[in-house]
Amino acid sequence: MPPNDCRNVVLTQVECQNRIIEAIVDTGAEISVISPETCKLLKLPATPKWEGPFLIMANGSQAHPEGTVDLQLLVENTSICIDAAILPINRFDLILGNNALRQLQTISVTYSREGRTIFASKPEIEPRKHKGKFVPIANRESRTIAAIYF
Repeated sequence: MPPNDCRNVVLTQVECQNRIIEAIVDTGAEISVISPETCKLLKLPATPKWEGPFLIMANGSQAHPEGTVDLQLLVENTSICIDAAILPINRFDLILGNNALRQLQTISVTYSREGRTIFASKPEIEPRKHKGKFVPIANRESRTIAAIYF
């Protein structure tokens, strides 16, 4: 279950194993991460050994996952399959990294003045015209952010 204050986090709901879970949308993460508690809740069979390098977390610390799990997710009516590392993630269920987001192809995040965020995997083709000073910025190019391995 996510913390109460999620103003600085982009969240979306995904379906996994016929259950709805809350996921962080993290464009800075190369891989996706699932919490050990969520793995147990969903009764997902995990590969017990991590074969990759240490992961560098957002705070700069290194982490060694407990294992990996294959996930079939439904994100915004799009079915995707990913490998996720199993790591504790501060009361969140799942982090959708670029290995998941690439399969959605185009995503958008809208920020409201109140600090809320709205995630969409099938954004509008053309941004709507808005009244006032703020004009949306649309980027129709994709970028790949490489992971750093140590």
